[in-house]
Amino acid sequence: MKKVRVIHWLGLFAPVLLLATSVRADGAADLKQAEGLYKAGKYGEAEQIYRKILQSKSGNPEMAYQAGRMLPRVYLVRQREIGSSERGLAVDNSL
Repeated sequence: MKKVRVIHWLGLFAPVLLLATSVRADGAADLKQAEGLYKAGKYGEAEQIYRKILQSKSGNPEMAYQAGRMLPRVYLVRQREIGSSERGLAVDNSL
């Protein structure tokens, strides 16, 4: 009787465990992709993926922490790029 109950419970929870593992794997892949984009200087694309990770309901606090830690860095770098391109335009306009 106990074996039947154990098998029954495993049958109920196995899909949930597999789904949770799949979501974590997808989130980890997204995090790696965002980090690669950040290192390659593709900050806009990295920002989109970090936002996606933060908005997902994966329930993985480590991924949310990593994305939340990197997102402000992406903002700062993008602001610097925008500022330097505006300064470059200002210099070009003064010629």
